Amino acid sequence: DEGNGYYNCSWTVPLALSSELYDVRLNVSEANYNSDTNLFLDEFEIITDIPVLVLEAPDYEDDGGWGEEWSFWVNLNDSNIGDVNVSLYFSTDNVSWVLQDTVNETCPCTNAPIEFWIDEAWNESYIGTSYFQFRADDYHLGLDNVSASEIVLKDDTSSTATSGVDVNLDRNGSSSVSLEVTISDIDNDGVVDAGTSCGIWVTTDGVNYGARNDGVTTGNVCSYNFDPDTSYTVGPQNFIGGVSGDSDYNDANSSVASLTLIGSLISELSAPLGGQEYDATDVIDFRWNVTGDAGELVPNADDLSVEIVNTVGGSTTVCNFGQINNEGAGWYNCSWTVPLAFSSELYDVRINSSEQYYNNQSDLFLDEFEIVTDVVSLTGITFVNEDDGGWGEEWNFSVDVSDSNTGNVDVDLYFSTDNSSWVLQNSTTLVCPCASSEVKFVRDSGWNETYIGTSYFQFRADDLHLGFDNTTAEVN
Repeated sequence: DEGNGYYNCSWTVPLALSSELYDVRLNVSEANYNSDTNLFLDEFEIITDIPVLVLEAPDYEDDGGWGEEWSFWVNLNDSNIGDVNVSLYFSTDNVSWVLQDTVNETCPCTNAPIEFWIDEAWNESYIGTSYFQFRADDYHLGLDNVSASEIVLKDDTSSTATSGVDVNLDRNGSSSVSLEVTISDIDNDGVVDAGTSCGIWVTTDGVNYGARNDGVTTGNVCSYNFDPDTSYTVGPQNFIGGVSGDSDYNDANSSVASLTLIGSLISELSAPLGGQEYDATDVIDFRWNVTGDAGELVPNADDLSVEIVNTVGGSTTVCNFGQINNEGAGWYNCSWTVPLAFSSELYDVRINSSEQYYNNQSDLFLDEFEIVTDVVSLTGITFVNEDDGGWGEEWNFSVDVSDSNTGNVDVDLYFSTDNSSWVLQNSTTLVCPCASSEVKFVRDSGWNETYIGTSYFQFRADDLHLGFDNTTAEVN
């Protein structure tokens, strides 16, 4: 009794009392007064229940990659009137938590579904066993929380070859090409991080892939500078590339792309081998082999020809493709008959070859043989006698000999009384090549009595290969 008609009292809320709104009823009685009862509505609320969360299993877009869209569910129960805050947290160690999202739910509520859809739900740091937790706070009596572990996987990727596709590349030399694949993170519809571990593989024989070539990821492009060597065969080669051995992304390669390797041809001449001489109508045999720059045999070349090249660079094709014999195992041969009027000189041999997936090639072999088609030539026939030309005097006979070919030339002197029947008088051998070399025969008692009057002398020269020349003079 406070006095002046005011009263007060206190009451402790029992633990088991129902959580709800309450009215207050005041009952009053006094002597000389009628008793009275007054009801005051919704005067206070009793809250004795904290929120209760019931966890549901999360759902994800594909296989549970960190970058996928994830759905997290919980059911909320709270018999009290008012807002309840529900929040979602992530943790890598089940100790330290990072807030992801939050929402307010109006209660009282029973099994009220609370759902968080999170695009790119996790990040790379959560790969492996991580944790998620729901917390509910009614701002009055307290909070509830539930948590669970979850296996978070690496993200999946896709790769597309974007550079080096369908190029032609020399197998030898310094040429190279950048093989590139563009990599996308298909779980979060984005791109992979710069520095992602990647590899490029190239077939060595058109079928079997060689070892991984470490790529460099710049932006989301994995690149490798491909500089082939002779361990690769010529022709089409395939390549693939993508994530390989990365901590954040699953391994995945691009679809197959292709390029073409081009080799070089090499010819080696086996015949002729130099130092050989051929006359007109002689048959020259050519024999050679063709290999690639990796030493591989080229047994069925697409096109071949043989040329001979003279000392001033003029060339003559002596064997066309249809005239060349294929021996097999990369060996070829052909033959050519030296024409009568062909220039006498040293000749080089040029082998021209072509084959699919090789660069066209011409190989020149220097001074391989000599053609000798020039016959000996006699000029400047003269004679000198001792006095007045008697048959028994000393007579000198001379002639100039020219022959551009290498070898011996036989020079003979003949006499005749009728310019028809000839008698050998003298012989000598001259070593050529020679130009206007004088050959002289000195004869004591040059003639005999049968030659008195008009007679004839003749020089004959024979090069023992292509033919001979003769020149005749009349004398009294």
